[in-house]
Amino acid sequence: MLNFIENNYFMLLYAVALVLSIMRYRWYYDSVLRNLPIIIAYALLGELLGFLVSEVEGFQIVYKEGFSNYNSLVFNIFDIVFYLYFLYVFWKTFRKPIHKKFAYYGAALFILASLIDPFFHDPILYPQYFAIAVGSTALVGSALFYLGELKSEKGKIPAQRNLMFWICVGIIGFHTLYPIIMMVGLLNTELYMKLNLRYLLHIAITVMYGCFALGFLRMQGRLVNILGK
Repeated sequence: MLNFIENNYFMLLYAVALVLSIMRYRWYYDSVLRNLPIIIAYALLGELLGFLVSEVEGFQIVYKEGFSNYNSLVFNIFDIVFYLYFLYVFWKTFRKPIHKKFAYYGAALFILASLIDPFFHDPILYPQYFAIAVGSTALVGSALFYLGELKSEKGKIPAQRNLMFWICVGIIGFHTLYPIIMMVGLLNTELYMKLNLRYLLHIAITVMYGCFALGFLRMQGRLVNILGK
C-alpha cells in the first residue's frame, strides 16, 4: 500500500479536488462548471484503471500478444473528454467574440486531429500525439485569454477568489508540459527514461489538480454571477 502511494501520490490530489468540488458544489451548481466534479471523478477512475491495466497481471483491455499491459486507450478517451469539456467551458465563459472563436476553432481542430491521428498511431496502443499537441495549445491559449479578460474586468471579485483563475493556472502549468513530455517519449524513449519525464508528468498533474483544489477552497461568490450558465 505504501509503495502504491509513493509511486502514485498524485492520485491523492485527484481525490482531494473531487471531495472539495462536491463540498463547494452549491457555489457553482448552476454555472457552466456544473459538470466539473464528474470530470474530476472520471480522471481519478481513469488513473486507477490505467494503473490496474499497467501493473496487475491478467487485468487488461488490449488482447494482443505482448501488449496486455498497454493502457493508452484509457487516457486517449479521457483526453478527448477533457479537452472538449474545457474548451466548451472557455467558449461559454469568454466575453470577447475573438476569444470565443479561438476556443471554437481550437475544438474543431482538436476533433480533426483526433480523427487523423489514428492513421499514424494506433489509439488502442499509443497516445495520440498530434491530438494532444493541438488540444493543449488550444487549452493553454484559451486559459491565457481568460486571464487577460479577467485582468481587464473592474469591480469583480479578486482573481484569486475566482475558481476559473485557478483552473486556468492549473491548465497552463500542466498542458504546457504535457505535449512536450509525450513528444519526447515518442521520438526518444531513451531520453524520456534518462530524464525520468514520467516523474515530471506526475508533478505536473499534482500542480494542476492542486490548483483546482486551491480554487475550490478560495472561491468566493456563486459562479453563476461570474461565468453565467
